[in-house]
Amino acid sequence: FEVVRSRFDREVLYVPPAGPGSTELLVKLYHHRGGLAPVRARFAVTGGLHDWRICHRLAAAGVAVPKPVGGAIWPTGSMRPQSSVFAQHWIQGATPLSKVIRSKETSGQVSEAWVVELCVAIGRFVATIQRRGYFPRDLHPGNLLYEASPSGGFNLLLIDYESTRRRHPLRKSVAHLNLGHICSY
Repeated sequence: FEVVRSRFDREVLYVPPAGPGSTELLVKLYHHRGGLAPVRARFAVTGGLHDWRICHRLAAAGVAVPKPVGGAIWPTGSMRPQSSVFAQHWIQGATPLSKVIRSKETSGQVSEAWVVELCVAIGRFVATIQRRGYFPRDLHPGNLLYEASPSGGFNLLLIDYESTRRRHPLRKSVAHLNLGHICSY
């Protein structure tokens, strides 16, 4: 496996196809150390089971996310798991939006038309997530995949679910918080 990103409590791994007919995966491995972290992971408030549940629900609601494959805790059945894992399909050719923006800035390819197209796409994407009843509190260009489409446009996909929760039906203002958060980057 190739480590894509690593922090003290989690690793993001690229898993190549295991054989003919299998697919590439993105796997998040969480390490639950001390305090309430293991209990929160057991009840899917955080960690691999949480990511699996939210990603699966987002996909079912029609939000663009890579296809979820599964989630688990270890040791299985433990009330205080040491680790949890979440797996989803790897999107070949897609790049985090933050890298696309940086690359275009560095090469001088940022045009006003592209910025307008990107802002409209982000606004529509946030509106879709909000209409489906979810609120990703940590929405930024590093948590969105940019996938070029054959027609010349692009698609955005949400790839981080740790801070995504169901939106309270009476709190309509959170859409503005999402847009403000992503624009601050």
